[in-house]
Amino acid sequence: MRRAAVVGLALLFAPLARAAEPGAFRGVVIVDEVTVRSAPSDRIADTGTLARGTAVIVEREELGGWLAITAPKGSVSWIAAAFVEDLAPDRPTPKLAIVHSEGEVTVAAGKPGLAQPLDVRREKLPQGTMVMLIGPKVDFNGKKWYPIEPPAGDVRYVPKTAIQYDRPANTNAFSVRINENATPLPVVPASGNGTPAAALPGPARVQPDSGAPTVNHDLWIRAEAAERAGRAAEAERLYFELAGLMNREGGDNTVANLCYTRIHSLREKNRAASAPAGGGTTSAKD
Repeated sequence: MRRAAVVGLALLFAPLARAAEPGAFRGVVIVDEVTVRSAPSDRIADTGTLARGTAVIVEREELGGWLAITAPKGSVSWIAAAFVEDLAPDRPTPKLAIVHSEGEVTVAAGKPGLAQPLDVRREKLPQGTMVMLIGPKVDFNGKKWYPIEPPAGDVRYVPKTAIQYDRPANTNAFSVRINENATPLPVVPASGNGTPAAALPGPARVQPDSGAPTVNHDLWIRAEAAERAGRAAEAERLYFELAGLMNREGGDNTVANLCYTRIHSLREKNRAASAPAGGGTTSAKD
């Protein structure tokens, strides 16, 4: 019996020893309910609770017996509206936007159901980061804020004793970054009626190559052709049209993200062309 008890204790605490190893891992909540915090302290505002059996991804171990976990599904973060460019202001949320500021912008943690950011602000986002707006902007402490899906790296915290190790986590993820030097797709020869040969029914799909991904869709090809010809307004309209298609059921979010990235790139070039010489820039603040 004594040997069995020792083995049982070893199995119980095995997850805690594994948590100290480098690399993310999947875990499971092993208590009836655990409070999730916006920082590794019982005195910090909570961001909700997780029930027994809930799967989490543990990103790292913190001092004091805490684990930093990927923000659970349904979590909310906040970002100052002054540093976000809404790429589709006439569309309802959820929708993509992009961080537009020189320097980094601090993201605030939030709590579902609470229409304001919490005081804890840790993760910083650089210029060009894409975020998902999940609600209208609100006024708080003299600033306007957007609720967003927590971006990568914006973690939450739970006590280490509440989580049991499950298995290593595959944290590889596709991310869209602005590449001003990306090589566009070659123009597809037009058919006899003037319609591009690629304008045929079929799904849009990303085709990775040695550089940036390219997209197999007639709207993308037409948009790139308009962009190369200097018809920025037409290119932006076509990218928006394709993004709208890809945001529908059965579409490809990766293609939609690439469209929004190109739209942002077009607007950046337009700003640079119209900016007065010696004009100042705005730096991001917390």
